[in-house]
Amino acid sequence: MFVGHYSVAFAAKSEKNRIPLWVLFVAVQFLDYIWATLVLLGIEKLRVIKGFTAGSMLDSYFHPYSHSLITAMAWSGVAALLYKTIWRAKASSSAAVIVGLAVFSHWILDLIAHPRDLAIYDDTWKVGFGLWNYRDPEFALEIALLAGGIIV
Repeated sequence: MFVGHYSVAFAAKSEKNRIPLWVLFVAVQFLDYIWATLVLLGIEKLRVIKGFTAGSMLDSYFHPYSHSLITAMAWSGVAALLYKTIWRAKASSSAAVIVGLAVFSHWILDLIAHPRDLAIYDDTWKVGFGLWNYRDPEFALEIALLAGGIIV
């Protein structure tokens, strides 16, 4: 899942919650920002394998600190708290929850797209439905999600 993540940001944006769209864009990619930083620091591991899946050459075989279910929930809480702290006068508690859910949506969408490389906890019990193995359906889903998010 690449652009499909942004569908959640578009869908979550409303006049009622007054969350800036750029904040939601950062939220839906927050786990990948952490992942990229940890890969660059040599903490999480990535290799490029031509033909790894039909949709991606990236084999992120060790990313428990950014993409395990447990850490995704923790990062979602951190993001909600950060949002509430930074926008304390303007942000409602529900807006902070929406930001946290936007962060967590990344893991849900990755679960659909990734092969079995998403850990539940630490680096164990890996899950993933593997839609990246089917280029055309994965691309169609991303476009449909993006269009749906923009419409909402």
